[in-house]
Amino acid sequence: MNPKQLGHGQIRLEDYFKEHPEYYKRMVAAYVIGFSVTKDDLAKYPYLKFATGESDTGVIVSWNTEGPKNVKENARNAVVMPNAISINPLNWKLDETYAPASMNLGSFMPNEKAHRYEITDIGADAQVVLARGVIVTNTKYEHTAAAEFFGPQSFHEDDYTLYYNNLKDNVAKRITAYQANTEGAPDYTKASCWYKIPEVTKDVDTFFVYPTEYLGLNEGEPDFATLDNPEMLDGVKNIDHRYMASAYEDSTNLFMPYYRQAGFRFEGDVWKKTRDLRAALVGIPYHDITAALDYYFENYNQGRPFILAGHSQGSAICSLVLQKYFKEHPEYYKRMVAAYIIGFSVTKDDLMANPHLKFATGESDTGVIVSWNTEGPENVKVNAPNAATLPNAISINPLNWKLDDTYAPASENLGSLVPNEETGEDSIGDLGADAQVVPGRGVVVTNARFDPMEVTEIFGPQSFHNGDYLFYYTNIKTNVAKRIAAYQSRTK
Repeated sequence: MNPKQLGHGQIRLEDYFKEHPEYYKRMVAAYVIGFSVTKDDLAKYPYLKFATGESDTGVIVSWNTEGPKNVKENARNAVVMPNAISINPLNWKLDETYAPASMNLGSFMPNEKAHRYEITDIGADAQVVLARGVIVTNTKYEHTAAAEFFGPQSFHEDDYTLYYNNLKDNVAKRITAYQANTEGAPDYTKASCWYKIPEVTKDVDTFFVYPTEYLGLNEGEPDFATLDNPEMLDGVKNIDHRYMASAYEDSTNLFMPYYRQAGFRFEGDVWKKTRDLRAALVGIPYHDITAALDYYFENYNQGRPFILAGHSQGSAICSLVLQKYFKEHPEYYKRMVAAYIIGFSVTKDDLMANPHLKFATGESDTGVIVSWNTEGPENVKVNAPNAATLPNAISINPLNWKLDDTYAPASENLGSLVPNEETGEDSIGDLGADAQVVPGRGVVVTNARFDPMEVTEIFGPQSFHNGDYLFYYTNIKTNVAKRIAAYQSRTK
């Protein structure tokens, strides 16, 4: 870059968009990379916002990359100004949390022999140095910018190339987040954006997030359902409320928002690439649910204790809510009776990374996560991949409420919900649903008389993902009442 050109993007942000707010409001993000954005700039122009994470929008994303020598010598650098701010392009944090090169999705570097640029690993780690407002990397790559302008070890010319694939990935995430907030987003002030807004007759609420109903299998179908998608609407009414969410209605006021959920095909594709289907949910679905939560807490909840619950995709979103939303809203979280994250894994790693979260240890502790995934012996025997089950998963036994492998016979089952598709009349009956935790896999194994999931490439040869609620329906209802009673006793 010619030194005379330095700061051009910043000048445009500060001056042009101040004069043209009609354009600025459509800005997904400004990647002002390779020149400083400073705390003074933000104080002087309060309409500007600096990024605070990987998916906020209408924000400035900026960093300058240097080697340790520049920092050690406090070298003069034409693009680094006093009070500069940089965000880490690997972990998208503003603090000095170190991001190892293993987080780098690929640098875009020259191959001198082949005369082309290629995605490769050159050990480009990243750490913010707050006092200087730059990113420092320990890469062994030696191509540095002109010392007379940038200091003895500046990677100014490689601000993009060192973190190329992370940058591409981040652009996609911010676009998804922007679309989530602007294009067909639910307006939760409208009753039509809620499947269920109950008459409040009980002291405790349930906020339920429904599982995947939209398949989106055909070529050209969108990755995410629109709010009027008939497949999703039918599933919410005739499956999710009927067989799952109804378990909470005896004890709580049931709230269920509609949201633009990820399609089954899209979830499967993302899971095959990442082995964590939440990567398909962090954009539009998560943004919709957190918007619904905002409106629920501000307008419907009225300070009552609540239960967070879901299944499958809904539980995966709830796991993100627990980790992110409630970390940002402890004033709500302290009123949570329990979170029933059924049909998606909660892991030991999740709990270690989020010390504000606690997993249930019995049948009546409160402020805890209750979770399990149900499988048959064949899945365990072959250690089958299962999109609902993550490494280091934890499951609690829904019959004896233990975390160890103590066997609970079907005689401890208070009644399964047995569907009758012909008559439409469901009944409480006996499906032979026993339960035993397999701690090494983090699942509950049952010998229930029921057909396993058919999509074996996603769930394995014998997954009872479709029975997570049905098998233990009455035990869930009873447990909800017990945890509420314990919460009320504790808070009186």
